[in-house]
Amino acid sequence: MKQKNSTTLLKEYKKMQTAKIHSRRTSIVLLFIILVTSIFPKLTNTWISLAIMIISLFILGIVTTINIYNKHIVNEITNSLIKEGYIELENKFVGEYDIKDKRKIEKQYKIKIFNKIKNIDKFYLYADEVKYLKHHNEFQQLINQIYRTNKNYQIYSYSLSKLDYFNELLDYKLEDDETESGGVSFEGYTVEDYIEETGLIKDIDHLLNEPNLTTLNKHLKESGIKPINLDKLYKK
Repeated sequence: MKQKNSTTLLKEYKKMQTAKIHSRRTSIVLLFIILVTSIFPKLTNTWISLAIMIISLFILGIVTTINIYNKHIVNEITNSLIKEGYIELENKFVGEYDIKDKRKIEKQYKIKIFNKIKNIDKFYLYADEVKYLKHHNEFQQLINQIYRTNKNYQIYSYSLSKLDYFNELLDYKLEDDETESGGVSFEGYTVEDYIEETGLIKDIDHLLNEPNLTTLNKHLKESGIKPINLDKLYKK
């Protein structure tokens, strides 16, 4: 099966959006007719009212289906635009929140955060930020509209109570190594600062619970930073 390019996918998306708008308008008109006929029953009969109601529900079902399809096609459009060099996505750190703020954040960003919150103290919110690389000659305005209305978020969580030294490890102050490249960003730069800055925060459970912190120390070394001295940490 031939893979669709961005132009073809954007044409499909535009047609679906047009169909959704017309379907909504038609449904509103039909529901208004039902309301009027229920107030003034002499204007029509029961069978006509029932038929109008069924058609209205059918149209609302079409709108729901279009919404589901749109979520799918937006992912396809994004992948196609990235492949063709029109955009790139950058996973941006939005914020760190207490689990007690879960409902507030869900409402603010119109997202659904995990239901199972047992043993979770905090969570991190990331958002895909779109960077435009070149102009799409036919559908640039539509592309802008898509990424204004469709925001993609990722949520990562961790438990503060898993290990006794977890907080101390996050507060551990990092130092430059002997190499000339890389190094800490500022004085007092901590492990928490490092994993937030590098985007490794989504892997925090694995990184901080791994024996000897092998993976985290490997990342630090590649960044021109001395590995974490576990003996120093345990002596605190």
